[in-house]
Amino acid sequence: MCGIVGCTNNDVAYVRRNLQKIKHRGPDADDVWHDDHVTLGHCLLAITDNAKSGLQPYTTPIGNRLVYNGEIFNYDFLKTKFDMKLKTTCDTEMLAWGLDAFNYEFVDHLDSMHGFVYYDVREQRLYLSRDHAGIKPLYYTEHNGVLYFASEIRALREAQPLSNQLDDWAISSWSHLGINFTNHTFHKGIHSVPPGATMMYDLRTRKMHTLTRYYPVCTSELNFNAEEFRSYLRESCRMVSRGERKLGMFLSGGLDSSSIAVEMTKSVPEIEAYTNCIAPMPPNSKEDFNSDHRCAVELADRLDIAHHTVTCTPHTWLQYLKPSIEALEQPVYNTSLPMYLQTNHAMAQNGVIVTIAGDMGDELLTGYPKYHKVLKHFGDRTPTWREVVSQWSNRLAQPPRIQVPYTQQEVVDYLIETQFPEGLYNTEDVLGSHQVLDVIGLCNSDYFPRNDRYGAWYGMEGRFPMATRHFMEYCLQIHSRHKIGKYKADQKILLKTAYVRYLPQSIINKPKTGWTAPYPQWSRMQSEATLLREHLPAKARAYQGQKREAVMRQFYDWLELCEIDSPRF
Repeated sequence: MCGIVGCTNNDVAYVRRNLQKIKHRGPDADDVWHDDHVTLGHCLLAITDNAKSGLQPYTTPIGNRLVYNGEIFNYDFLKTKFDMKLKTTCDTEMLAWGLDAFNYEFVDHLDSMHGFVYYDVREQRLYLSRDHAGIKPLYYTEHNGVLYFASEIRALREAQPLSNQLDDWAISSWSHLGINFTNHTFHKGIHSVPPGATMMYDLRTRKMHTLTRYYPVCTSELNFNAEEFRSYLRESCRMVSRGERKLGMFLSGGLDSSSIAVEMTKSVPEIEAYTNCIAPMPPNSKEDFNSDHRCAVELADRLDIAHHTVTCTPHTWLQYLKPSIEALEQPVYNTSLPMYLQTNHAMAQNGVIVTIAGDMGDELLTGYPKYHKVLKHFGDRTPTWREVVSQWSNRLAQPPRIQVPYTQQEVVDYLIETQFPEGLYNTEDVLGSHQVLDVIGLCNSDYFPRNDRYGAWYGMEGRFPMATRHFMEYCLQIHSRHKIGKYKADQKILLKTAYVRYLPQSIINKPKTGWTAPYPQWSRMQSEATLLREHLPAKARAYQGQKREAVMRQFYDWLELCEIDSPRF
């Protein structure tokens, strides 16, 4: 995990000032470089080599400059393929070599998570790039003819005077779909480099162009083979375990994290696992919130993994609520965010630097019950791409509606135009195409930002074995008919089949449960309700239902932290 701040003028004071706002991303070292046209700043979290070897801004072999946040997972393969004579094991050196040799086209060779800015000094061009899945962040804004860019939004607010206003497209997507899927941030004038995109800014013309953008597509041409599936996941786990720092994994007790645990122990036998436990357990609840914890403890014992329990209570929920909102930089419809931040904090306190999680497994391997509804919705008919995107948007969780400039259908049209082009559609696999929307939508807009910000808040870096390009493209080659059965419980058939001999039956046969903090249930308990409602803003109390209260509380706290005027409801 590292941090980037820069601009297209000579302004060292600005860059140093805003680099300090994201110093949590790179506590090991920081530095600033400039010439008459560009200033680049970087804070470093050293993973694969010592801080001195990875110090940035980095001078490339031909004299260009690079600031980079991420990890090249196919490092060993690329080093052999191009016969690189590298002096260190730091992948910054590899990226600099490749960009010098192949310019931005070197990105096509990467299996990585990255956000980088590469400055071609002679041609006076800046290249801004994000990885294939949008795991690592990179934002930009323009004001008075100057381009500003950074790894987090908080480092750009000073540069953009409109940033205290809500962006129309972002708030419309959030209101209708529950998540902002656009490349607009909630702060007017600040945008995200799209996942898989490499953009070029010409300092002479002051114009930005998108040079290339990678999109995953479900080719659906492979049949399933259990041994082959395990080998792909095993290799992916090996790839993401690269580095010299302590590793810890989120072990939820579900199929994704459990299968990853099986394979990670082959690459990192000393890895530690962390699982949440809910206390008190709400009485008469239909959901057993600690069933995942029991499964995780059983698996950790079976695999001989050191296991840590992180207990979440109403008091800890309140303790981590505002920090979870501040760290995330956007309002999100999720009452479990304080629990996620608490778990990250517990890992950091135990010396973990690199975290491993199972994000993207549900999206690639049909982990949601709603996938059965997709098949029923269209029946035997082949829908249009717009119908697929519209149906996808209708099933997303919706927070309380607010008055916004654009309708849901206008949001859908805008997303098709800018984020979800019709080229993603495989008419021979409608469900697989729906899953691609989740892969490039949900993961990039919700899961990866949460993991990135919460890990970075405590100086850690998050990695995802199921989100490597290696594993993602393999899974998307398998037709969805191999991934889902006839009945609602027939989900994640690939994982269940591949790991039936490697995981306890309690995990193989366990119904899916979310990693959830039971805020609504706690709010109905007499002793806990008083505690929670005393800390609830008066505006949010007007909304009926405990879950809505929690969501609106998060939204109002976010508005307050960002000093943004409240919209009308």
